[in-house]
Formats: sequence, structure tokens, C-alpha cells
Amino acid sequence: MWNVPHGLHFTQHEQGPSNKDTIAEDQPPQQPVCLTTRQDAGRTKRILPRAHLARQPKPGPATMNTAADIPLLIRSENSASERRISPSWTITHLKDRLEPITGIPATCQRLSLKVGSQAPLPITAQSEDATQLANWPLQAYAEIQVADTRPPGARTNYTDVSAVPKYEMPAADYESRTDSVLAWKRTQKLGRFDPDAPTLIQQKVTASYREAESRGVKVGVRCRLLPAEEDARMGEVAFLGEVGEIPGGVGAWVGVRLDEPTGKNDGRVGGTRYFECAAKCGVFVRPERVEVGEFAVVDEFGEEDEEF
Repeated sequence: MWNVPHGLHFTQHEQGPSNKDTIAEDQPPQQPVCLTTRQDAGRTKRILPRAHLARQPKPGPATMNTAADIPLLIRSENSASERRISPSWTITHLKDRLEPITGIPATCQRLSLKVGSQAPLPITAQSEDATQLANWPLQAYAEIQVADTRPPGARTNYTDVSAVPKYEMPAADYESRTDSVLAWKRTQKLGRFDPDAPTLIQQKVTASYREAESRGVKVGVRCRLLPAEEDARMGEVAFLGEVGEIPGGVGAWVGVRLDEPTGKNDGRVGGTRYFECAAKCGVFVRPERVEVGEFAVVDEFGEEDEEF
């Protein structure tokens, strides 16, 4: 039997998890709870026993909010990128995450934090496994600099691609493809695929004669060989045309009769004579190596005559 004080009386018995006002849904069924009411200034108040209130669940560590990630700039000798870093990470965890980004082993990284124009702050601790990044003033888009402590000879050079094997497609495979620029030009009949366009050899021959005409090169004019700083031999144009005996020498050639015997022939190439000159006074050059002008004839004994 319950001894009910004066002014109090039982209203009902509420049991189990159906009482959502007092017991959480995820809690196992509890023993019956007696609710009492008290008349106070015309209001009815429901009162729980203190023992039951002590059994209510309290918020645990899982309900705590974690620090938000911060966008930071990661820079090393061979990389630069933006990454989101959590202040709850330890230094060791950060280095492990930076290894595939920078290519620097975690054990060879020296970290520092640079915020604005301030001097870099070393990110180091006696126990990096237990020290969190929250101990440093992380700010959005601050810079974490990653230095490599290995000797230069032991570092991998990620910027030198000269030793990287490269694939070169054989010319025959490229010409057989239907999705290449060459195939498109062939379809559109452009460049060398244009039936109305001159051949490459014809273009070279035309360009050589155009060069000679633009320079005023013609038989009988005085000239000087170029470049003037290295050559500057002078003579007279004795021939302008094609020389079939010169291998691969399509286009116009200029035969020059030099004033001095500093040439290579006597006006003949391969047994065919193209102009007359003394031995070692003939030379054949391209039009772009000829400068036409009023150049005086070189007299080998001119200076000696002036001494008498």
C-alpha cells in the first residue's frame, strides 16, 4: 500500500516506451513509473520521481560538433594545389596525406604555415602523432609550404620529361588513320592534296627565282657573298639557273666569278661547264647569299703598287 499525503492522489500508471514524454524511444522498457499531480494555483503539474529523472540519457561525445575543414594552399618544389584541411588532423596524418600530392615522403617533409605577409611558422612538435593542427592559426587560403629534406641527388625530378619514353606513331600508321588532320586535308583537297596546286619541288624552284629577282641578281652585275662578317668575297655574277649535278639542288643557283682564287671550281660542276673563270675562282651559291652592289674589283697587287 502507498501512503498518499494529503492533497495528493494517483491519476494513472504509465508504463514502457509508450510514454514518449518521459522515456526515450531507444531505451529498453523500464519498470512502472508512478506519476502524481499537484494542484498549484489552479494548475495541474505532472511530477516524476527523482530516481527516474536520474536514469534519463545524457548527451555523449558523439553529439559534439567537430571543427570545419579549412581551404589551404599546398606548395612544394614540384606542385601547387588547394586542399581542405581539418584542424583536428595530427601532423603525422597531414604528412601522410601530402605525400601523394607533393611526391615527398612523409618522413622527409618539413612543413611551415605562411599567413599573409607574416613569417612562416614551422609546423613541428615533439610528438607529431598526438599534436593537432588546431594549435596553429589556420586561416582560409593560408599557405602550407612543404620542403624536401633529402639531398638534391636523392630527389625525384618530376619536371624533367626528357628521359620519359614517348610514343611516336609510325608515318604509315598515321597516314592510314581516318580521324587525323592529314585525313581531313585529304578529304578537303588542301595543301599537297590539291590537284591544282603546284608540287613541293615546283614551289621551291619558283621561290628561288623569286628570291634572285627580289635581290636584283642577274648575269654581269657586281656582287658580294654573304654573310659579310664571315665571307665578304666579291666578284661578278656569271650564271643564274639550275645546276643538275648538285645533289638535291633544285631551284636557282648563282655562279659567281670571284676576284680572287678563293673558290671551289673553275665554273664547271661534274664535267659540265656553266661559265668561264680561272681555277679556284668559281663558286655556286643560293640567291639569298648574294648581295648586289657597286663593289670595286679586288686588285691583288693594288696595295703593293701604291708603295712604289
